[in-house]
Amino acid sequence: MAPSEPWVWVTYYHPDEAGTREGFLIAAGHIVGQSAPRRLDFTTSHPWEDRLKGFRFEVFGSIITQQTLEAAPCPFWGFQVPNPGDYDLFDAAGLLRVAVWRWRAIHVEANVFAQVDWRPGWDHEAYSFGGVTPGRANDTARANEGLAILQHEALGVRPVGSTDIETTDEYAELIYRQIYDVPERARHAKDVPTATIAGWLGISESSIDRYKPRFGIGIRDIRRRRVPRPN
Repeated sequence: MAPSEPWVWVTYYHPDEAGTREGFLIAAGHIVGQSAPRRLDFTTSHPWEDRLKGFRFEVFGSIITQQTLEAAPCPFWGFQVPNPGDYDLFDAAGLLRVAVWRWRAIHVEANVFAQVDWRPGWDHEAYSFGGVTPGRANDTARANEGLAILQHEALGVRPVGSTDIETTDEYAELIYRQIYDVPERARHAKDVPTATIAGWLGISESSIDRYKPRFGIGIRDIRRRRVPRPN
């Protein structure tokens, strides 16, 4: 990434059962008219899940707008602050959206960590493990847990500001635009986790369940390409 890009690096964790996300970010100084990088410590609300225990996360990417996110879907990370006027890195609604180039889930009890990579121009994300040491027994159990978290958080979150699906044709059109008409995604739709499919569609996994009785389209229909193309 070029130094002139609106880059940002974030590290955060979830205190046990606190219902918060705590950490700090370092952003390119030129975004806010400074010569040196800008640091911001933050604490935001976030639902506690037992699987988050012991994990620390690192995100590197570029700050984007909602319009950019909708035009070029990519793994994204974001959060909202209650008083946007206090922070000049956020938009008027207090939102910060980051197009993720690299995202890591690192557990305190393991040397092997989970990682997702993406670059502009890629039509899908690359998942991998890092920290593997040649000649050592590399336990990937924690890394597998971290990978599941990244697949959910990077791809299974509805983009902020997007609207609910109102009709069957609208849902089918979304499926074709985001999956069937994208060759790489269409080839892998039958094998990827439900969280990945939800992320491609820009909706949550629970929305896929909720839309099945409403529109007659379930996850199996999507995987097996049984969704009729809308008129």
